[in-house]
Amino acid sequence: MSTLSLDTALGAPLGLAFDPATGVRAEAHNATEAVEAVLAHRAAIDEADRCLIELIKERCRLSGEVQKARISSGGPRVVRGREQHIVGSYEAEFGVVGQEFARLLLELGRGRL
Repeated sequence: MSTLSLDTALGAPLGLAFDPATGVRAEAHNATEAVEAVLAHRAAIDEADRCLIELIKERCRLSGEVQKARISSGGPRVVRGREQHIVGSYEAEFGVVGQEFARLLLELGRGRL
């Protein structure tokens, strides 16, 4: 395992060494197990991210279909009440960050206002 002094890493304690790929302290008694755990969890996170990307793409597609149906019937491109409901549900689950995330999802699906 190659190491890098933590004093070169932002906010890290001085004089310690860590694996730059995982952030595991090289001298830790459980370094091997910790590296294995980090790599396994990162693989699971990568898979979750791939799934989220596909879900977001599908959400964008569906949002476009909703817009087409609304506009073709003479309705508005955006229904503010619906968007506020979506932002509120993400805020309820994730707080202020959820609000920001919901707004980004809405923008991905309908474009900028």
